[in-house]
Amino acid sequence: MKIIWVALLSVCALSANAQIVKQGNGYLFRMKLAAGKTLKYGVVSTLSSNEAGGSSMKLTLPMVWKTVAVKNGVSTVDTSAGPISSGGSNLGGQPVRNRIQIDTRGKLIGKAGSGQQLMPALPDKPIRVGQSWSASAPIELPMQGDKKITATYVFKGIKTVGGKSVAELAVKTSGQAAGTGTMLLLTSDGTLFKSHLNMSLTMTGPTGVLTKYHVTGDISRK
Repeated sequence: MKIIWVALLSVCALSANAQIVKQGNGYLFRMKLAAGKTLKYGVVSTLSSNEAGGSSMKLTLPMVWKTVAVKNGVSTVDTSAGPISSGGSNLGGQPVRNRIQIDTRGKLIGKAGSGQQLMPALPDKPIRVGQSWSASAPIELPMQGDKKITATYVFKGIKTVGGKSVAELAVKTSGQAAGTGTMLLLTSDGTLFKSHLNMSLTMTGPTGVLTKYHVTGDISRK
């Protein structure tokens, strides 16, 4: 069921100091995590075959980020994803747990692990409304091995959603999983608030036959 990660792209505590702030004509994007704090997310994904008579599946799972330490701008985060359920029924298995290290730009330090797709890699310099940046993130696809999926983010501006100040990003992915979507980052700490993605995925099955799928993914802060 690692297909759920294809819908994320992706990669945590509220701070008194804003982390997405105005600098000159643009905004500087940074992420601030605090030791001992936990963020919880709900993920809903759908997977449907584009082939005639293809099946469709809706999957849900919880995701948790707990920051255990912060040193020299690098945060150590314990991530947990799952168990996966469909139609209210647990599909079995235990949550997938990993420990990752991530810097203030959302970039992984050292070896990756499941959960890194929750955050995009942030630009190194201030970015103006309408400007874009690109980042490549490794995601694991079933029976495909590690793949590089490139995402381009366009900064649409600052808005208020659900009483929260957020930076809105338009997202476009390319590669084996191509699609579009939106992402909202909290200006207070630079972490993910909500995201939605629609993607087309081509996978090689165990028999070697290429099959096309439509994948959606919605992530929301709990």
